[in-house]
Amino acid sequence: MSKFENTEYQLKRARDNLKIAELQKEIADQEVIIANASGFRAKWKIELAESNLARLRPKTNALLAQMQLEDAQIKAELLRKQSTRRKVLEDEKKREQDAIRSEEQWKLAEERRKKEGEDRARREQEARTRSEQRKKDREEKERIRAEKLVSLTPEEQRARNKQASQKKNFLLGSIAVLILLCCGCSIWAQTSVRKERVLPENIGPIDISLPENFQTKNNLDFVIEKIEVLSELEGDNPRYYYLIIHGSLTNPSNETACTEAQEYVLANNTNKKNYTIDTDAASHLSKTYLDGLGYPSTRGQCLEPDESVGTFLVFDVSPQTQGLQLETSNRNISLGDMAAFIVEKVIAVTPTIVPTSTNTFTPTYTATATPTPTNTPTSTATPTPVTLASVIVDGKIFGGPGEFYDVVGKTLSGGELPIYAKAGKNWYLINWNGREWVSASLISLKSGIEIPESETVPPTPTNTPRPTNTPTITPTVTPRPTNTPDISNESFAELMCEQFVTERLLSPASAKFGGFFDDWDTAIFVGKDGAAFKLLDIDSSRVLGHGVWVVVGKVDAQNAFGAIIRSDYVCVMEYRHSNETWYLLKISID
Repeated sequence: MSKFENTEYQLKRARDNLKIAELQKEIADQEVIIANASGFRAKWKIELAESNLARLRPKTNALLAQMQLEDAQIKAELLRKQSTRRKVLEDEKKREQDAIRSEEQWKLAEERRKKEGEDRARREQEARTRSEQRKKDREEKERIRAEKLVSLTPEEQRARNKQASQKKNFLLGSIAVLILLCCGCSIWAQTSVRKERVLPENIGPIDISLPENFQTKNNLDFVIEKIEVLSELEGDNPRYYYLIIHGSLTNPSNETACTEAQEYVLANNTNKKNYTIDTDAASHLSKTYLDGLGYPSTRGQCLEPDESVGTFLVFDVSPQTQGLQLETSNRNISLGDMAAFIVEKVIAVTPTIVPTSTNTFTPTYTATATPTPTNTPTSTATPTPVTLASVIVDGKIFGGPGEFYDVVGKTLSGGELPIYAKAGKNWYLINWNGREWVSASLISLKSGIEIPESETVPPTPTNTPRPTNTPTITPTVTPRPTNTPDISNESFAELMCEQFVTERLLSPASAKFGGFFDDWDTAIFVGKDGAAFKLLDIDSSRVLGHGVWVVVGKVDAQNAFGAIIRSDYVCVMEYRHSNETWYLLKISID
């Protein structure tokens, strides 16, 4: 605030204080008249004094409220200017630091380049020196060798040549022996592997019945739909046989869930060896045969809520293993002997299934010696929601119709929620399972839609602590906002309204709100029991506290054609101290 503006404000405040003092004096005079009234005109004097008091008191209260509003606006403007000044100082300090840092980095880079140049020149000089020295050494050796050869007799020269020939033959023979040894090892390794592929004499039955259902560690529904055995893959052959378990994954929850490779282990009764998923083979199989179908890798296969996808598991298993069991986080599934899957051909040896472009695996069942599948429970039809509600503010989803239930999720403003039923006027069921409820203050419903009462409501938690020593609020003659329990600072109300308005503009980045001395916004607290609250057209059951904040202001922003226009806005909000959250009840932008 400038010096001139401060002086003008002080003069206005002095005039207002004088006017309030005069009004208070008149009120005191009227109260004295009422107290001293006597005689046959006492009733008339009292009625006249009470009439004057009824006129003077609202006028005094209005003037006091106006002064408080002006104080709040000045405080908000001062806070904004202080914040702007602080940001400017921080930006200047940051620019200075960046300049110093850039200069230091440039100096370090120059020193590094200079040092690298010196090191490169030194290494080149050392390399030239070594090359010249090696050349001199070779010339010296050639000279000594030539002198020695000249000094040899013919017999000594023949003996020297014979010795060199024997040395050469010895080296060639050693190389041949090494080659034969390597080839022999390779042939032995291949032979031993092929011997390990020999089927056992006694082959047990297949224990699993398809389809088989189980749940993963994070409660994903896994359905085994087909088991396949491959003896080889193009470009990636197994040591034994690839046992491929095809199936589908479904996420029934309302949160993202994943399953990882380490959750699945293939155990057996033969050698007590546990087989883990061969992730390399799974990657090759997915790319070569299954059109990029996902699988539980080391990083996991993740599903969004209500998503269903195809999947598969790959194990490199010896045909000698018996009593195979797929061990998961929640249960163990008996498969049978590995040789049974190969010999009886429960699933074709070669891959005959190609997934669809959406990566959803559709199994093809053939008439084989597979045991009869067990009965699986039939799913019930999901109820249809009565209507869809728009989410107007972020909030929490509770496990029942009340904030004393556990929090099971959260809402995001701008989205939509299905509505199945209600409990009273304040709570709505958003999931047919009966365990997800939202408050009426978080959503907006279309008028004229009949929503039935919920037939089943979760039992009230028994361990919920009851509030004790609840303070009672004694009404005063003139209730003031600063003494109301659910009133927050006016500046915060204005800031929250600006945030809600910005989110609903066509161009939020271009939004510009005025300050105190131009187009400012004003926050006023309206009590729920007052006459002004009825004009807001808000269901009082949605307001849990003693009233709401009404913020009126202006905003400059771009319209659909890129032009800057000024719009008036009104926000009706409630601040709840229980969770320290602002709730938007109504908003209008013209």
